[in-house]
Amino acid sequence: MRGVIVEETAEQHFLKHNDAGSWIQDSAVMLSVSKEVPWYLDDGTGRVYVVGARSAAGLILTVASEVFEESGRTLVRGTLDYLQGLKMLGVKRTERVLPTGTSLTVVGEAIKDDVGTIRIQRPHKGPFYASSKSIDQLIVNLGKWAK
Repeated sequence: MRGVIVEETAEQHFLKHNDAGSWIQDSAVMLSVSKEVPWYLDDGTGRVYVVGARSAAGLILTVASEVFEESGRTLVRGTLDYLQGLKMLGVKRTERVLPTGTSLTVVGEAIKDDVGTIRIQRPHKGPFYASSKSIDQLIVNLGKWAK
């Protein structure tokens, strides 16, 4: 799936032995990578570049793929797991994207540079939203910041 923002995570899932003698499922993030290419909003009248949208409130990325890779079981691995009080289950790999062509409403600070390019970015004060909700839906929550 093609997108302007891509986030990849790898999470190790395991069972751990607690003090009561039972096994509890847990996980730990092993890898978390996020990439964003320069991109813009286009409503048919012009382009506005969006900078730093990964950190914007309200941004929900689409799950492009999710795979669980089971850990191999061997006698040595089983013995080590027992001694450590852990049972490795496997690794869950997830890729989330902001697909190209997604309809978005972005609320932030609009800046025009020396060559006339307009961009929206996180303001020094106030909200920074990137959402699939319409502006009317966001106004209810953002009215106090309006100028």
